[in-house]
Amino acid sequence: MKDKKKSIEELASLCGTKKGSLIAGNILIAMGAILNILPVLLTYKIIVRLMTKKEPRGNLMFYALYGILAVFVAYLFTYIGSIFCHTFSYRIIADLKKKIVSHIATLPLGYFTGEHKAKLKQVLSSDMNQIEGYYAHQLPSLVSTLVLILSLLFFMFRMNVVFALLTLTAIAVGLIIQVSIMVKIVKAGGLAENFKILDRINSATNEYVKGMPEVKIFGNSTSSFQNYENAVNQYRQFTETMTARIRPGFVAFRVVILSVATFLVPVGILLLTKKPNDMATIRIVLFFWIVAPAMSVPCLKLRDFAEGMNLLEDVVQRVWDVLVEKELAEGVCEQGQISRMEKGKYMPGSDLLYSLSKKMNVTMNYFFDDSVLGETSKLVQFKELVESFLVKREYDSLKYLYSLEIDKWHRLSLSDQNYLEWIGAIVSFHCDNKREEAIKKLEQMLVRLNKDELMYLRISNTLLNFFLEEKNNDEFEKCYQAIISKLQNIDFTHTIELKIYIKIRYNFCRYLWKSSQIEKGIEETLDVIEKCNEYSCSYLLADLYCILANISEDFSSQSIVKQYFTLSQVLYKLSGNEKMALTLEKYLRDNFQKV
Repeated sequence: MKDKKKSIEELASLCGTKKGSLIAGNILIAMGAILNILPVLLTYKIIVRLMTKKEPRGNLMFYALYGILAVFVAYLFTYIGSIFCHTFSYRIIADLKKKIVSHIATLPLGYFTGEHKAKLKQVLSSDMNQIEGYYAHQLPSLVSTLVLILSLLFFMFRMNVVFALLTLTAIAVGLIIQVSIMVKIVKAGGLAENFKILDRINSATNEYVKGMPEVKIFGNSTSSFQNYENAVNQYRQFTETMTARIRPGFVAFRVVILSVATFLVPVGILLLTKKPNDMATIRIVLFFWIVAPAMSVPCLKLRDFAEGMNLLEDVVQRVWDVLVEKELAEGVCEQGQISRMEKGKYMPGSDLLYSLSKKMNVTMNYFFDDSVLGETSKLVQFKELVESFLVKREYDSLKYLYSLEIDKWHRLSLSDQNYLEWIGAIVSFHCDNKREEAIKKLEQMLVRLNKDELMYLRISNTLLNFFLEEKNNDEFEKCYQAIISKLQNIDFTHTIELKIYIKIRYNFCRYLWKSSQIEKGIEETLDVIEKCNEYSCSYLLADLYCILANISEDFSSQSIVKQYFTLSQVLYKLSGNEKMALTLEKYLRDNFQKV
């Protein structure tokens, strides 16, 4: 029996992510939505005052100024609220990814094949983007839309019940048309069929790409491409059919919603004809002609939200399916035993090995095969700590860690030796003040490394760091130009490659800042931040916002700069970098207290 569909709220509860910033953000966005109504109401008031001539025209300027002020404050509330919502979305995505990654580490080997492999990739990339988009964009948009609609209805009913009901009737007709369309699509299985065909296209694409070596060797490109072509043609036919069915109703819906005020025009003209000099009637008609059109856009947004929620349901279900997948240890042993086996602290008996091999769908030889065991780097734990120390710039701790590992040099693989040599150069530069020696060592390493290796990019990035520290702009430019073409070949779906890409571009942002290339620096930094958001990657995001704040400090308004610094501080705190978080907190307190 299939479990009932899970909601995104259940997913958030499972992660245990605190919702304080989300609630605060949506409250601020709601306040911004309410303030957005004020310019419309003030416009109506100005027109009435001009018609009745009850107030000097000079005084009407104050109404205009109030409207401008309302727009500014609304923008500020919305901006700050958006930051809070984005902070929550980044936090929940981080918590979700940690939970998923820690869980899939307990799953049997047989799980990571074919369909499941593609599903995991989708869950950890595009699905995470969907969830991030819900909390950062969709939910705040829904809140502001509902608040705006309810506020407008409140003022409408206060002004005139009959006209308000007429407005609601027009909107209801439009919504009924749209709902009937969606019901027809769902009943016909349109949404399910859409996702089924898209999955088929993905599978066919993967199949074709995987079979590319055979295509190259045997030249059977026509037959290999057939499945993919059939899937694409099927989707084209499906979309053409669905579009033809939806188009009339959808057009009718948009016409009705966008023409709400038009339906009120005949009624207004009729009333004005009967009572041409009745100022109260004129005011009512004028009010609804001005305010009613403001209902159209939020009503359209409701439709977009409903469509987005249909997509989100499938996203949540996929994530939930991964999280409830049975663990490798389940029904065999305790998960703690698996962990101790992985660390070499526990050797299981033959009965346990047999049970595990059966569950993993491998032979027992797997556990004793040197070719399998030999693939694991001897520096796994060392590398994990190194990454943490490098991000936090804890070079003294890095030096101590390096001194513990250097004795293993002769027992390491060539790639691990290169890795350790790279770390040695970083230690020499930052801790031992052997800067020229460290630069020369890395330059020599680049000569003997393959330019297509990730290690080549890693070392090049470190050189960029060194040249920045040494204020050697010429060498920085030369080094950056040498690797910029390599960045175009980065596979952003691989976390390691994505991080290296972000590192290199972050250093280029630092260079632009240090060399006072302000406009280009802001543009470049915003582009890297956008790339981080696109792939739901928080790596160096705090540093990027900090750089953006520094670059913008003498260029943008103090309030915007403060927001960048504040966001950076929050992200440092979330990532566990308390040192930088406290440093920024003090800087904000000392320099932006009055902003």
